[in-house]
Amino acid sequence: MNMRSMGLLAFLSSLLWAQPQDYNERGFDPRVDYNQMFLDSANYGIPWDDRNLDLTLEDLSVLPDGEFEDTQKIPLFFRVGFRKANPDMRTFGEGQYPRSAPEVYQLNHGGPLIDGVFVKHEHRAGVPIVNNGEVDFTSQPGSAESAISINPMNTNRVVAGINWGAGGQGMLYSSDGGASWNFSTVLSGSCCDPAVAWSPDGTVAYTVTLSNCGVFSACAVHFYRSTNNGQTWIGPVAITSGQTSDKEYIHVDTHPTSPHLGNIYVTWHDNNVLKFARSTNGGTSFDPQIQFAGSQGIGSDITSDSAGNIYHFWPSTSNGSIQVAKSTNGGTSFGTPTQVHDTFASFDYPIPSFDNRRAFVYVAADVDLSGGPFHDRIYAVWNDTNAPESGTAANNHSLIEVAVSDNGGASWTITNPHSLADVLTVDRFNPWLEVDEQGVVHVIFYDTRNDAQRRKPDIYHAASEDGGSTWTTPFRVTAVSSNYINDSFQWGDYAGLSVVSSRIRPSWTDNRSTVEGYTALMEQMIVQGDFSLSSANNTRKAVCPGETTSSITLDLAPIDGFTGTVDLDFQSLPAGVMGSISPMSVVVPGSATVTLTPNSPAVGDYDIVVEGTSGSLTHDITLDLFVRGPLNVIYPLWQNTGLFNADYDFDTNGVIDIADEVAAVDCLE
Repeated sequence: MNMRSMGLLAFLSSLLWAQPQDYNERGFDPRVDYNQMFLDSANYGIPWDDRNLDLTLEDLSVLPDGEFEDTQKIPLFFRVGFRKANPDMRTFGEGQYPRSAPEVYQLNHGGPLIDGVFVKHEHRAGVPIVNNGEVDFTSQPGSAESAISINPMNTNRVVAGINWGAGGQGMLYSSDGGASWNFSTVLSGSCCDPAVAWSPDGTVAYTVTLSNCGVFSACAVHFYRSTNNGQTWIGPVAITSGQTSDKEYIHVDTHPTSPHLGNIYVTWHDNNVLKFARSTNGGTSFDPQIQFAGSQGIGSDITSDSAGNIYHFWPSTSNGSIQVAKSTNGGTSFGTPTQVHDTFASFDYPIPSFDNRRAFVYVAADVDLSGGPFHDRIYAVWNDTNAPESGTAANNHSLIEVAVSDNGGASWTITNPHSLADVLTVDRFNPWLEVDEQGVVHVIFYDTRNDAQRRKPDIYHAASEDGGSTWTTPFRVTAVSSNYINDSFQWGDYAGLSVVSSRIRPSWTDNRSTVEGYTALMEQMIVQGDFSLSSANNTRKAVCPGETTSSITLDLAPIDGFTGTVDLDFQSLPAGVMGSISPMSVVVPGSATVTLTPNSPAVGDYDIVVEGTSGSLTHDITLDLFVRGPLNVIYPLWQNTGLFNADYDFDTNGVIDIADEVAAVDCLE
């Protein structure tokens, strides 16, 4: 058989020092060499389970030659049962089994059975928790792989889902912006892979989960809704049933101009074939599924732009690339998939901190809906190796890549939200991406820079305020590095991130003391930037009634990398004065011109305030308008016309004043 050599699981290694057992004496079928089966399991990094001893020669015949090219940590008896229940599975390469297969094994079979005892793993390292705004929002050991979503209309309302340590998908909610959390429920019959979202008006929370997982099969995709901010959940609505469904995710069209506002979109795969379903009635029911024929992948995501166009992304397991399919009719149909970018890795790859479950090539996507200079720009993020992947963890080096498109996905530019100078000594993985209302792109990821052995990661955050061209220096979110997790699940396949207004909330798997779900509030972790409003030419203008001033140029410049649009307007205008600003919206850096026309105001000085606003930022500049009156000049000055030049002006009493404008003779009656 074409088998890939894999490292031995740590918990299995701990068993090998014991006195050798004669598994052939315990095995059911004398034709099977169970001793060799045990050694082969160790050689290929597959957990041993005493239920393997019930396998017969006929049972083992269902395993194809390429069986162990799929390196997921599931024992032989489970593989055999799974293939018997699903005879159309792939027979070679990675991703033959659903990514949720280890969870299904744990959920339905209790994990490894060794000498009649189920092996359980505790992850307590005794590291004190440092309080820097981080919150253990689960308080349930063994919980991992989370999703989080802030209510778009009330940032105090937050919902989250996580693979619950005691089994199933646990749901939690917060009423104070995520500072404290309440446990809601474990969804009945659920397994794992949480995803959460809100309706556009914030009145209904949504979640999807893998559920009804068979003893030897993958799961169905179920949908739930909550009308009380996550306190209780209504459902399920079965999107799939009786299928090998895996790795689902959810997206809601929330843009006010979209013709498909409020539509719910769900993506998943059945036996590596990408699927899609939509609901146009708030999740009461879902339309028939769409299958992306000829497209195989695991780990998809969906996003949509202001016109309601849908972008469905996935990492291909067949040709090592990131793919996207676009729908221009609200998900009724999709165009032919196109390639975003190729990848060195395919499906997953081992790195020192993620050597058992392996770092998963998973894509997350979002669109800029800010109305700013990068409006409708599309972003997708994933992790990859920096060179062709190796079967040896130490030889792989993991990085984060972001793809950017300004033409509806027709072409893409690739950027990295971190330095590549340390790519051989630091691994980054499990990224997630969101774009906020100001057009700032946020990316979080695990990063091992604080551990020379590349085994203990932290969560880092980077942001881009110029559409992904440049990125802030990654900011360390976690105060304490997570200890290495030595089990088959490790860090899970993804972390979570939600950004609404100035609230930035990641969620992640953390093992500083035990494996649990964490979140943090990052309101002050990004420099928002600012703008200046000034004028290089004279802001004092003097004119006669009915005349228009010469143009005053206003200059708007960025501070701390600000990029965005500033709206200009007069704070107020005196009675009888008309004003004009062109343009009234300026993309920074840029400029605008102001003119003023006093038609019938009283003679005198007037302060004219022009205000510039961008989001919560406001600056103003004061212009000085002097309105001249008609001259009542005293002779003999009136006869001496030589005095009337650009250097002198007269007030109504005939007193000569030095002026900075045209001669006052223009206002003579």
